[in-house]
Amino acid sequence: MFFSSIRPGAASRALAALSLAFWSACADQPVGPSTAPSINAQVGRAGPEEIERAIAAQNRHTPRLMSIPGVVGTAVGLNADGKAVVRVLLSRPDVAGLPGFVDDVPVTQTVTGLLVAHSDPTLRVRPAPLGYSVGHPLITAGTIGARVVKTGTGQLLLLSNNHVLAASNDATLGDATLQPGPFDGGTSADQVGTLFAFRTINFSGDPNMPESTGRVLALDEPRHLSFEWGGDELHFDLEALDDKRTRFTLTNVLQAADTAARNGAGWEVCLAALDAKAQGERAEGPHAGASAPWKEFYERYIEAGVPSGAPVPGLD
Repeated sequence: MFFSSIRPGAASRALAALSLAFWSACADQPVGPSTAPSINAQVGRAGPEEIERAIAAQNRHTPRLMSIPGVVGTAVGLNADGKAVVRVLLSRPDVAGLPGFVDDVPVTQTVTGLLVAHSDPTLRVRPAPLGYSVGHPLITAGTIGARVVKTGTGQLLLLSNNHVLAASNDATLGDATLQPGPFDGGTSADQVGTLFAFRTINFSGDPNMPESTGRVLALDEPRHLSFEWGGDELHFDLEALDDKRTRFTLTNVLQAADTAARNGAGWEVCLAALDAKAQGERAEGPHAGASAPWKEFYERYIEAGVPSGAPVPGLD
């Protein structure tokens, strides 16, 4: 579709209507008289010239169409026969006074509800729209990523990240889901569902370390991520310097001081691999264990007086 004009409306009403339309479908039926100026009646896909005529008709007649109460926009699309039509977008199905044709182009109607360019995702809305605030009572707030249907039962579920609905592994099945999330004013009165299932956040991949779970502490996409891992805190920050450069800062808050030299040397290797990847180069491994090139970094950290002595996985 090619949208030409939209009439603004209340954000909450608009998205609620769009959500309902998603479930109940939209009307798309010709309106107006049964006779009309001569048009190409051959069934098939509209060609470029036919679409251009429809766009021209849309542009000419949109001001008049938008003056009709209940019309919220116009578009150009194809009908069931593949013919170009001017589609009139309606806030409700009982709008009167719509023409059957503009110039020689058929007019169809589609009930969309109100349409807005921007909305306030912190509002409490039912049905709960995608992209709106949601969260476990223990967190601040996240967003609804998708609506999904469970195979076999037909249950309608909301999908989001672990840290949003499961409080970074701290939740229990059956816990409340609030819409909006607590940060946006959500309380127990705003419960929209209960936690049905979640996938535990795991940290794995190092052959010398056992798998472990972590807890997300903060997330500000795409600028910041921090989480707990093995008693430490890891903070990742991105800062745009200009159109072509971004500064990446890694902060490792240590639980034990004697891990400083060991962890610092390990991160040197990991960051070197990340830098090579950013440059389009192949980073050679392995990056952990006795054969990793971190030993040189480790010795330099010790020589510089950085606290050391913690066991080295794969060596001690």
